[in-house]
Amino acid sequence: MKKTIRKIYAFFAIGIQNGDYNKEWDMKFAELLKKHEFTNVGKHTAMLGDVCIWISNIPYACMIPYGYPGLYDLSIRPSRYNILIAIRKLRKVQRQLVHNKVSEFIKSIPA
Repeated sequence: MKKTIRKIYAFFAIGIQNGDYNKEWDMKFAELLKKHEFTNVGKHTAMLGDVCIWISNIPYACMIPYGYPGLYDLSIRPSRYNILIAIRKLRKVQRQLVHNKVSEFIKSIPA
């Protein structure tokens, strides 16, 4: 029941999506989300395992494989549900990165 409610919420929370849903990518992306955390988070991309993921344009055109010839043009995307899970995981990593930078900044200020 909870999963059904979350899927309905994901549909309305994320709304319009660019790109076509791809079931194979959705299953692989879900597997990557379970096994890995986002690393090398930049302004437009992040690594999820060994796969470079486009994270810019949240939520409309994100969580697609990036840097692989021909794939960006196809804009395959996972399900809205998995996009929502990925956004939450990504935000957690981004918050931690900001926290670390703030801590470093504060420590660097002479007393």
